[in-house]
Amino acid sequence: METIFALAILILGIFSVLTMTTSSVVLSQASEQNIVVVNLAREGLELVRGVRDFSHYNEEQATASLPADVDVFFDLNGCFAVDAKNFTLRSGPNDTGLNDSDCEEGVFTCDECRLFNDVNTGRYVHGGVTGQETVFRRTVKIEPDGTGLKVLSKVSWTERGRNHEFVLEDHLTEWQ
Repeated sequence: METIFALAILILGIFSVLTMTTSSVVLSQASEQNIVVVNLAREGLELVRGVRDFSHYNEEQATASLPADVDVFFDLNGCFAVDAKNFTLRSGPNDTGLNDSDCEEGVFTCDECRLFNDVNTGRYVHGGVTGQETVFRRTVKIEPDGTGLKVLSKVSWTERGRNHEFVLEDHLTEWQ
């Protein structure tokens, strides 16, 4: 009887250690993924700021970083995909932007929003690279807010069959 109790305690101890180890690995992966998600959302905001700065200081080349139908940065309104590779807000049909639904419920199926890990630079970029497809999708929604523009950078991903989103918001004002 003592042997059976000793084996039961030993098995319980081993099972507890295995459970804690598995949980630790899962939480470590989730933590790493959360860091990537937050940084991708922050990068989206920074890239929009960069497009603003570029279009302000390089007025003759400003249209190169703006959608085809926009001449002035503060006239922007819509949903875009932006990455460091192109440093532009162009994406979608006729390079004018994505559909507004891509920034809302359709982001999980938006092919233009999918991010790839570029094997040459290590950057997360939208299509057209020799890179590894990731689970992440990023959209940037820009809309007027009265004093400037409200920018929402949304990163979405699917993990274990569940959809997740992380959104950062920033407000850009006109300055000279």
